[in-house]
Amino acid sequence: MTEDLFTFPIVMVDGENEEKKEEEKQRFGTLPGQTEEPYEYDIIYGEAAYPYFDFLGFEDRWLPTQRSLQRALKQKFDACIVRFEGAGQFLVPMSKEKFKQKTWNEIRTNDSWAIFKIMSEFVNGYESMGRIGPCVSIFGSARTKPEDKYYLLAEKIAYKISKAGYGVITGGGPGIMEAGNKGAHHGGGTSVGLNIELPFEQHFNPYIDKDKNLNFDYFFVRKVMFVKYSQGFVVMPGGFGTLDELFEAVTLIQTKKIGKFPIILVGTEFWSGLLDWIKTVMIDKMKNANPDDMNLIKVVDTEDEVLETLDNFYKKYNLTPNF
Repeated sequence: MTEDLFTFPIVMVDGENEEKKEEEKQRFGTLPGQTEEPYEYDIIYGEAAYPYFDFLGFEDRWLPTQRSLQRALKQKFDACIVRFEGAGQFLVPMSKEKFKQKTWNEIRTNDSWAIFKIMSEFVNGYESMGRIGPCVSIFGSARTKPEDKYYLLAEKIAYKISKAGYGVITGGGPGIMEAGNKGAHHGGGTSVGLNIELPFEQHFNPYIDKDKNLNFDYFFVRKVMFVKYSQGFVVMPGGFGTLDELFEAVTLIQTKKIGKFPIILVGTEFWSGLLDWIKTVMIDKMKNANPDDMNLIKVVDTEDEVLETLDNFYKKYNLTPNF
């Protein structure tokens, strides 16, 4: 530790000490060790509130997690508190320089240099993706477990898509993304992963082709690659990131910024509520969209319906990149 970093001692929670566990639960809102996922809290120290990450349960991956932490801190936080099982302390990597107000010149200079990194991501993405044939992107939650019905369905969809001659592009991470790459891998097709550098959650899955695992720092660059080199979107149940990718594609097609391609939502039980709201509130009541816009989206429930929708669309159109 340098003098620019502060450390605070902690009381480690003994698994047999119920009083300590209850104390931790009251303080942090969850029992440490209850999950392997890092949870974020606010710890008040003086007048400052710092993000808090609890890594209990990560003892087998202590060093990789520590390296991920260091990378995350550089990208996201001015300061944060981290707890590793067995570490015996909270670490608060907090440079005193971080609390100095940046001048406008400093902000402007940083933005100027960032342009070169953004440009390099576009160039690398274009060169890598331009060598890949027609692909379909599969989106969905990174939290979906391998035994989940939508994980298994995504794997079947990717398998059928690959057998039909399409490659498969995913976000490269776990959950539905892993299922998509896994199905394409087992189907002998092209398996592409467009990974994003995130503080803790994202890690690439083992089913991506070795020469087709791309890494991005910027979400917007990554989304361009999805849209430019996809001949269709298959959207499984997911969270805000999945919705972001879905509505990005719908907006670009609706505003005629890109050519039309099939957008297939899988899982009537998941998507029906959202689509009902769009139709009854956004379109019928508020008149904020055209009823014909609903025709941009197809809802299905099986892998055969996905492939049928793709095949029917491309009986009329040639397979070309969308920009």
